[in-house]
Amino acid sequence: MGFYFFTDLNALSVQSEQNSYGYVNVNSTNDKFNLHSKFSIEENTSAFSITKSLVFYQENVNDSSLLNVVLFPLESNYTAGFPVKFFVYRGISKDSLLDSNNLVKEADSTWKEGNILEIIKKNQEKINSKTGSIDVAKAASLGLQFQANDSETLLESVLFDFTDSFHPLIVPKGCEIGKFAGGSNLISMEVVLDKIGEDVNLGFLRKAENIIIVENTPIDTALSGKEQKKQVFKRRSLKEKILGFMDITAFYGACFNQGYEVEGININKEKFLTTFYNSNLVYIDIRDERGFSYNHFLNSQDTLAVGFYNDLGEVEYEQVNYYSDWPILKINNKSFQGEKHEFFIKLPITIGMPETANILTSYTKKVSLKNDKLYKKYRILAQQKITGEVSLKESEPIKLENWSSSAKLSTNYFLLKLDRIGNSDKSNSPHKIWDAFFSLDMKNVFDTNAIPEGEFRLKTYASINAPININKDLSGYYSPTIGIVADKYQISFFSFYDELVYEESQKNKTIRSSFIQTGKYNNAYDTTNLLYQGGQAVGFLYQIVTNKIRNFELSQFSLIDVDNNINGAKFLLPQSTAVNNYEEFMEHFDCITLTHEEYNALKSKVSEAISDVDFIQEHPYFIKGKQTKNYNYEQFNFIETTITLGIPKIITTTDNNYSIVIAEHPTSAIVNDEEIILTSATVN
Repeated sequence: MGFYFFTDLNALSVQSEQNSYGYVNVNSTNDKFNLHSKFSIEENTSAFSITKSLVFYQENVNDSSLLNVVLFPLESNYTAGFPVKFFVYRGISKDSLLDSNNLVKEADSTWKEGNILEIIKKNQEKINSKTGSIDVAKAASLGLQFQANDSETLLESVLFDFTDSFHPLIVPKGCEIGKFAGGSNLISMEVVLDKIGEDVNLGFLRKAENIIIVENTPIDTALSGKEQKKQVFKRRSLKEKILGFMDITAFYGACFNQGYEVEGININKEKFLTTFYNSNLVYIDIRDERGFSYNHFLNSQDTLAVGFYNDLGEVEYEQVNYYSDWPILKINNKSFQGEKHEFFIKLPITIGMPETANILTSYTKKVSLKNDKLYKKYRILAQQKITGEVSLKESEPIKLENWSSSAKLSTNYFLLKLDRIGNSDKSNSPHKIWDAFFSLDMKNVFDTNAIPEGEFRLKTYASINAPININKDLSGYYSPTIGIVADKYQISFFSFYDELVYEESQKNKTIRSSFIQTGKYNNAYDTTNLLYQGGQAVGFLYQIVTNKIRNFELSQFSLIDVDNNINGAKFLLPQSTAVNNYEEFMEHFDCITLTHEEYNALKSKVSEAISDVDFIQEHPYFIKGKQTKNYNYEQFNFIETTITLGIPKIITTTDNNYSIVIAEHPTSAIVNDEEIILTSATVN
């Protein structure tokens, strides 16, 4: 697997600090962060696709003679270990693709073979052959007909929802997709990551640049300690936006560090990024269970230890503040001593009841424990059984191997995730999915207002956005892919087995479902026998269980229990139709299903005034179980869960400090004067 360099490297000028990705201090009251990497480049320099992708163009809002281009990678959910959603190129010359009549040009000798103009021409020839026409490809081939759409239109909705009238072009790796105007026009490159709440719209794509500015006035020391902590948390929450992007410099550096080939470079590959200002900047991006920065909720400490070899071959550690400016650790212009191109970090860890384990997930390669010879994707840094207690100030050393140029650390990006697994005794606690698993910032990118009977629309998010889960016999942990799906009657939030993180055998294992991917599904089925209560249908679940899982069917049950005042409560269970059939996918599939009315009622609570001053509104909200009732029967257990919003709340810790938890909103979501109560069952 390899990637292509986005342009002719020799045409780039040395990048200035002002144009580089990263933190820029504006003044004493504001902090600025460039989410783009800008460059000066020679006029009419080729732009190349980094990997096989869908491609889509929009005009630059400041200059209609320039186009901005987005690439949506197709070959993997993770690109070089990163959950890359889009690559964005800004500053393509419109004249390089279209003539004055907005017709697609013919490629001349300056274009690389197999370029975007040739792809468009071949597509048009196929259309003409089928229709008998002699049409010439127009600007609509590039997606420019969507220039009139509202700026709030989600980019993914154009790529996935409008496919009846628009088919985005697919370009191979290394395809020439246009020519940068260059000269006096700066170009820019951005890497957009899959982060919940950072969905890209057309307005974003049309912008000339991508920056974020956050107010940075001093914390008001006249306030109480709790109110000061709230100010810190609000500011930290605003700065989390940067985690939806990464430095293109570090992306290529990480590719090189992990052994992925970078094509299209005609110089010594160890020197190929020296014209980039951040060529010696290494990022260490550590996420928490829900994809925020690792101490986002102020439940640990902001400092961690970083160690390098000294002249004597010993590792010397220093304490560094992970949040010194923005929520990511940066190591810049650091030299190696000796031949070992590796350094170490120690993460702050304190565990005791009810926590039982700290698991580190590495999404990028060249990460291991200090004395390991083999690199593994997952590490248990500390764990305990239900009995006993473990208290650690920091983890054992984690080794990071980094490529270098002239003895300095060369640009790189390590993407890590630290999960803290809760109490393993689940007998008296709600299911893991109620522990703020699903965010209301999860968006279905499709139009869900008028979905035909039997169809549904589905959007997934990468596992870095969700907590690791634990299986029923406590022998293994797994990372989930999560998503949101809509059919005619319902909105569902789901998670499914993505990759085994840990089990006693210590073997990594992947079982992904090719069926549950972002898209429009119109597999017809007979709905006459599939009506549930209240006029609901079970389309999504029916499709999952009946059509795509071998030897399973979806069965509906009604429970009457006079003693517990349960009269005709309904629930669904997937039932095996084969003897001794075991389907691992269904073993790790969970789903919360709401009617559209219930979903809208839950969302409406976001705008309600929150009287409790401890709640923090400037933050994503979650679906949370407020109250769970378990009814145990001989063959199954019946469960009723009242749902509400999960909202960040500041609490006082046992040492009279403060931390943040996702707490329940004090009132439930109401529909028709009744609480929303979800019913489910587990088979004994």
